[in-house]
Amino acid sequence: MLEKTRSRSKKQPPDEFGKFQWQIRCCPCIICGAEAECAHLRYSDARHKKLNGRDHRWILPLCPSHHRLGKDSQHGDLGEYAWWQAQNIDPIPIAKALWDARNDLKKMLEIVARRY
Repeated sequence: MLEKTRSRSKKQPPDEFGKFQWQIRCCPCIICGAEAECAHLRYSDARHKKLNGRDHRWILPLCPSHHRLGKDSQHGDLGEYAWWQAQNIDPIPIAKALWDARNDLKKMLEIVARRY
């Protein structure tokens, strides 16, 4: 018999492996303040020792429109690096600050609130 998978609801945090992603989804969109989802940063940045590729340490809260659905989104035609520049946001230090505060949701919310 197959076991039911646990919902990724904001009401019940998942196991420790997914706790940080759950906390990111509890934060508002860093651009507009709307309900957010996890947006992985995929480009490299030598200044911050961030290598190319998906890594759960390098995520920010973005609403679906700014993340992937909108015409002008992170995954749109502009390209990720250029898109962040157009938003006038350097996402790497913010993602690092969120990762460093991962056991303190209140602090994470304060970090995000400074950005919109």
